[in-house]
Amino acid sequence: MALEVFNEIYPVWTYSYLVLLFPVFLATDFLRYKPVVLLQGLSLIVTWFMLLYAQGLLAIQFLEFFYGIATATEIAYYSYIYSVVDLSMYQKVTSYCRSATLVGFTVGSVLGQILVSVAGWSLFSLNVISLTCVSVAFAVAWFLPMPQKSLFFHHIPPSCQGVNGVKVRNGGIATDTSASNHLPQWEDVESKIPLNTEEPPMEGQG
Repeated sequence: MALEVFNEIYPVWTYSYLVLLFPVFLATDFLRYKPVVLLQGLSLIVTWFMLLYAQGLLAIQFLEFFYGIATATEIAYYSYIYSVVDLSMYQKVTSYCRSATLVGFTVGSVLGQILVSVAGWSLFSLNVISLTCVSVAFAVAWFLPMPQKSLFFHHIPPSCQGVNGVKVRNGGIATDTSASNHLPQWEDVESKIPLNTEEPPMEGQG
């Protein structure tokens, strides 16, 4: 049984994850993150549902394939966050995301071990809790705002950011009226007239 797991089940996830990384990366940027975040949530729901009821080698292999989709689309989660916050918030957002992820993994692992070892809960019950959590996360993801820009396909050139009154804010484009009042064509004409700095000739010099 162990040989079958390592030779016919685990490799499905490994190679699915590897093959999907590049197309998922392109799809994430082209679709502007949110649809891929929803795909990740749906893949996790299918994974845990099959983990509860799937039987047989082929079903478990499909389970591993959907888990490969879920792990490959994880990049959309972090990319989405960076697309809707200002550049100055990147460091703080990164610390919040990593802290939440690590704390979640730690609390979930410790709590699950306690419930199984001490309280006598079954693994089926823990998987039901996990399925409920990912289902709630999938429902919440539908209400996320849709970003208006991305890194490659919907990219706003740096030369357009903060110039001619255009600024990027919270995934959208905002017009800065103060900047638009200072466009080059409205500059003071007198400021462009060079001053004559030559000294006049002294009397008696000829």
